Amino acid sequence: MNNFEKSPLMAVRDFIDLGLDDIAYIKPVVVENEQQFAIYTADGEEATVLPDRLTAEMAVRDNDLEPVSLH
Repeated sequence: MNNFEKSPLMAVRDFIDLGLDDIAYIKPVVVENEQQFAIYTADGEEATVLPDRLTAEMAVRDNDLEPVSLH
């Protein structure tokens, strides 16, 4: 048996709590036929949609969070 099989699995809530205060996800979205970028909190709630990725990253960093890409 390898170490992976012995280690306990993390619940979805554990993963959410892990980055809850540290990260925000940025995901490209299409709004009215235009590509924009949505920012999501670590628990999956949409915070806002901004017109470009740079603005989204700056907004995340301005709130002392680390931006992470979602595809």
